[in-house]
Amino acid sequence: MNIYHSAADAPDILPANSIVNDCFLEALQKVPDKSIQLIIADPPYYEVKGDFDFIWANFEAYLADVETWAKALKRVLADNGTLFWYGHAKKIAY
Repeated sequence: MNIYHSAADAPDILPANSIVNDCFLEALQKVPDKSIQLIIADPPYYEVKGDFDFIWANFEAYLADVETWAKALKRVLADNGTLFWYGHAKKIAY
């Protein structure tokens, strides 16, 4: 198991079985395309619970970030990979 305290500390291409404690968008830049078999994502739900859910100016701004996250995950997800994306019933239909 390889553990890195930031994406800056990690090598340019992450070896298998690595953990990076950083913003996932920054860490994901070091992951090769189509190399992950399983992604479990539990992003903020937007104005449901916790301070981290109330940082967007409006729902459209939140959806713009969701699109950014989804595109980043799509790039690294293997063609036969699986994505589990958790969300709140009030917002998940979007």
